[in-house]
Amino acid sequence: MRLLSRLLREEEPRLQHVWVHELIEGAMPQLPAKPEKRAPHPELAPRMEQLRAAQASHEYAAIMGDVHGHNNDGSLDIEMASYKSQMGVGLNLIVSMGTMYIVGHYAGGTDEEPNGPRAVLFGLVLCILTMFIEVTLFIIGASRMDAKAQLRAAAAAKGHGSDLTRVQKECTTSRMRTGNGRWG
Repeated sequence: MRLLSRLLREEEPRLQHVWVHELIEGAMPQLPAKPEKRAPHPELAPRMEQLRAAQASHEYAAIMGDVHGHNNDGSLDIEMASYKSQMGVGLNLIVSMGTMYIVGHYAGGTDEEPNGPRAVLFGLVLCILTMFIEVTLFIIGASRMDAKAQLRAAAAAKGHGSDLTRVQKECTTSRMRTGNGRWG
């Protein structure tokens, strides 16, 4: 472009600047002709159809096997169930502590001082006692959930997992046999 611009300036000295868009005005690019697409060999058509069907089957199995992520041992389901149960335990803890405070406050009150320090002390003692009982029950329940999760993970590792785990394993092994899903 520089050479062309310099030559044009030498030829017509009155032009100060020659812009690129002025130089290529009206020019058309010369592209090579597209090669014709070759038709597949007729003897290979049944084999190609089988390969396409197998590829579609493997892709479908991979999609269905990867619904919950790569590690499909049921841990996500367990975590969500644990989350929901923890929300229930938290709400139960708050309600039971409040209820026991009210019961202790009522039981600790006297005729002369129904809202005195004795009523507050009884309410707080029952509230704290209820909290310790609820926390102990929560710890027992959480340890049972962890034990179930470990058993489920061990069963999935041995091949006794869910159907989705089995489909994912079959898809992985068939990909290894066929060159990772690429059909030569």
